[in-house]
Amino acid sequence: MSNNQYQTLDRSDIEDIFNELIDENGQATSLEVKNELRNRGFWATQAIVGVAIREIADEQGNDWDFNGVYRTYREVGQSTLMSPTSVQAGVPSGLVSVGGSSASKPKRNPASPQDREPVDNPTSGDWECSDLGSNPVFFKSSLTGPQARYAYALETDTTYVNVRSIRVA
Repeated sequence: MSNNQYQTLDRSDIEDIFNELIDENGQATSLEVKNELRNRGFWATQAIVGVAIREIADEQGNDWDFNGVYRTYREVGQSTLMSPTSVQAGVPSGLVSVGGSSASKPKRNPASPQDREPVDNPTSGDWECSDLGSNPVFFKSSLTGPQARYAYALETDTTYVNVRSIRVA
């Protein structure tokens, strides 16, 4: 099956499948949502689905656990509270293990909408983002590289996987 034979995917499709899986199983991962979308004939990638699921879960207030590799989302108010990385309504309550080692670092909070606003006069450390040769857009240094790329994708209506980011020197 070629790409042009797949159904066009939009955010409402992702949200519908996510909520169906939560209702049926009490939990879901972005991988499960992606696989179900593909089973229903959509062209879905982990990069697209994963970002959308994070936004949807934050908006709905879904609880989630992070095992160091992926998030397991649950119904609102249904956190297991057993994991040191359980969160409620997108606010971290623990530490995340890094790369399976004993080293750990604090979980980074999601970027606020204000942090995702473009910067008119970038300074050293800010992010320069572009999409394969397009005019760059700059974002605050407080974002991570992936958060800056995501902000650029939202700002320019570009596919996230095509965005590149570098720090301003």
